[in-house]
Amino acid sequence: TITHDWQPLKDGVEIKLNERDWEAGYTIAFGARDQLISRIEKIEGNVLTLADEANRSVDDAVVRHNDGLALQEAVDKGIKEKLNVFVPAGHYMLAGPVRVRNASAITIEGGSSVDTVLDISEGEGACFALEDGTDVIIRNFRMTGFMGFEEADKAGYVQTKGTTYVWGFGLKHCNAMNIRNTERVLVENCHASKMSGECFVSGGRSRGTIKPGESYTQWITYRRCSVTDCARNAFNDVYSSIENTSIINCRIVDVGGNSWEGASRFVKYIGNYMRNAGPVAAGNLGPPNREAEKITPENRDLMYPQLGAGQHIIADNVFDSNTSYGGRPGGNAIISNNGATQIIIRNNIFINFNSNGITVSGNTDATHYPSANTTITGNIFDLTCVGQKPIPRTAVVVSACDTIISDNQIYVRGKADPQVTAIRLREPALNVNIHDNLIRNC
Repeated sequence: TITHDWQPLKDGVEIKLNERDWEAGYTIAFGARDQLISRIEKIEGNVLTLADEANRSVDDAVVRHNDGLALQEAVDKGIKEKLNVFVPAGHYMLAGPVRVRNASAITIEGGSSVDTVLDISEGEGACFALEDGTDVIIRNFRMTGFMGFEEADKAGYVQTKGTTYVWGFGLKHCNAMNIRNTERVLVENCHASKMSGECFVSGGRSRGTIKPGESYTQWITYRRCSVTDCARNAFNDVYSSIENTSIINCRIVDVGGNSWEGASRFVKYIGNYMRNAGPVAAGNLGPPNREAEKITPENRDLMYPQLGAGQHIIADNVFDSNTSYGGRPGGNAIISNNGATQIIIRNNIFINFNSNGITVSGNTDATHYPSANTTITGNIFDLTCVGQKPIPRTAVVVSACDTIISDNQIYVRGKADPQVTAIRLREPALNVNIHDNLIRNC
């Protein structure tokens, strides 16, 4: 029987579960490791004296170097004394996040984006966790975790008995960076791999709910960063309350989740390169009422009626070869759905593309909203399949209202490919204007 108190398991281990209504039939599986994070005060022969006492004696304990405490002290001192922090080239092991709390105009800079490594492969959480504050710059780091592209299925959607599903990365997660309620953030020349969860992720308050003296998540810029060999999303704004995120001139290769997922507003996704990664997804707005929050997180904040959400400019990007989601090829390179409005998709290049290009979905259900007000213009779709088994694919699929599709080139080199469709219109789209597109061999 599951209760909300501490429950004994065995060998002195107890577990306490969050408050919720646990129904009969649930099975709970979890993993744990006993570790002590402390400072070595003295070494005499093969005896180490630690600053903290261990809670048990064992014969097979392993001592590992860990740099989290030293890095945290440096960052805390920088915040307190209004100093920037420089981290020399080196390999830094982390057990948990280096927290940047309530900072004001601080730069944390590594000595080299290749040789300054933050390694959380034996820990959990984000390499950097930003909490509140304003004007933070993080640059020149390489960050590595413990779960790569080949394990994308383990980190993704996992069906469970007795309930609906869980996200695998929630069982044990690592991220490059987690940002909450920090204003004006620049992440520059940072490169991440082997992350199980959303690599660069943000969430937090909305400007519609903040109180005097509080900050909220806005004005995040990722520039010249890369995400490679990761199990889940590359970049992610979790809630519609986040504003003014920009992903500029980044590289995303071999990523098991979305290249970008944003329920937020006023987003610019410009000048990036993607290969074998999930879609650039605008929208995914959740239900508007608290009752539905029992099923899925609230994703419509108080400013929604005035400002909407999901506004994106997706421009000047290169999509190479194919889209992959959960480690499986197929899907869409760009998708606008579930409440995204006021979307501009322009001047993107799809080269040797063996997946769908752009889908703008007007479909909806009881807990989501349709997308609308979209312009798709000036894109070049080369849907020639090279070096792969061809699959059925469509350059542009539209079922959303108020859409313009103009001045695009959609073609296959050589003979016509019967598996390729240029433009597909579906219900319930109304007010769709299609003109001046060049279509060949589809």
